[in-house]
Amino acid sequence: LRRMGGEDELEGILANAIGATLMRAGRYDESIAQYERSLAATARALGEDHPLITRSHVNLGNIHRQRGDY
Repeated sequence: LRRMGGEDELEGILANAIGATLMRAGRYDESIAQYERSLAATARALGEDHPLITRSHVNLGNIHRQRGDY
C-alpha cells in the first residue's frame, strides 16, 4: 500500500478481507484489529457516514456474538 500511495479505500478493503480470514480461523483478537483498521481506513477514504462503514461494524459485531461478548 505504501508503494501505491497508501490509498485508504484499498487498505480498508484489504484489512476487511484479512479480518474475515482471521475470524474464520478463530483468531478473534487479530481479526478485531483488522476490522478496526478497515473501519478507520474506510472512514478516512469515504467519510464516517458512508454505507461501507457498516460492513466493519457488522463484522465486529459478529465476532463479539461468536465470542459471547454481548
